[in-house]
Amino acid sequence: MIRFLLASGADVNLGQESGFTPLFAAVLSSHPSAVEALLAAGANPFGPGGQPISTFVPSGDKHKATENLLREAEMNWRDSSS
Repeated sequence: MIRFLLASGADVNLGQESGFTPLFAAVLSSHPSAVEALLAAGANPFGPGGQPISTFVPSGDKHKATENLLREAEMNWRDSSS
């Protein structure tokens, strides 16, 4: 579904008033393939107030890949903003 929405031109950074974005939802729902697709499409890896979304990844070994993807995206986002 995410790939279909992205192919249809969905805004990956469009969030609710609270700042809750599709990437944030994918992280909280533990969907690493969705996280990867959203990041590849240019999703902002920072939440409201500039807090890294990686800080919201659930703990545990099975979430390490998601955390690593987010941390890399955060570094790249900061580098591209400089």
